[in-house]
Amino acid sequence: MLHPDLSQQLLASLRIGIQERRLAPMCRLYRRWLNSAQPGDVETLISRCPGELRNNLLVLLHDLLMHFPRAVFGVPCLVQHSWSDPLEGDLFAEGIIALPVATSETAEPVPGLEFIGWAKPGSNFTSTGRQPVLDAVSVMPGGVIGVIALFKASDEGLVYDENASLTDGEQWLSLPDLWWARLMAQVPGNLLLQTHRLMPYPEAVEAARIMCDAAGVEQFGIGRPNFVRQLEIEQVIDKARHFNHLQAQT
Repeated sequence: MLHPDLSQQLLASLRIGIQERRLAPMCRLYRRWLNSAQPGDVETLISRCPGELRNNLLVLLHDLLMHFPRAVFGVPCLVQHSWSDPLEGDLFAEGIIALPVATSETAEPVPGLEFIGWAKPGSNFTSTGRQPVLDAVSVMPGGVIGVIALFKASDEGLVYDENASLTDGEQWLSLPDLWWARLMAQVPGNLLLQTHRLMPYPEAVEAARIMCDAAGVEQFGIGRPNFVRQLEIEQVIDKARHFNHLQAQT
């Protein structure tokens, strides 16, 4: 647990770094802290931050958590499992179904973007080494879960689709449907998969929690988000409603 004295030291460093424009030493200090921070420390530091420093802290943590400019992104997902035939379930010996890890065919959905694994929406923010701590994620046969697919980009810029028109705001790189099909082909039975877009890791975590809330899959009630924007909140709620609509049709 983050000690109050360390919180005060970190926040004092943030204040001095902003006032005196000593940004590089401040970033190095926060990076060293993040590499040794315990789960929950990031959230604790945010909760202890004075209001006048809050936006500065969130911008700094956002970039450090996603390892800018070599960045970690996530895709919030809702997953429902089912058997196409009852006999299929009778032949399955395991009590849970693990979500697949990357293979040689699925490691790179697009050039420069690497699939690194999964995170649970309820996991605390972490950033050790060059990526968040990954979770082993599984779904009960016939069950529904929320999950975040995590990706590491060689450069943040490649995630933007440079060939798309920018008239509708930021255009993000889309992952091919065929890649998702290849990845999930390892799972026995049928999957109903609802995905959002690639998002910076901190935003993807909060968006996944909101999507789970809206779909009734798992309740987080996060209140005021720290990173995800209002437009994204509305979009993931729409995705959750669409997921529930598809569930009702199966």
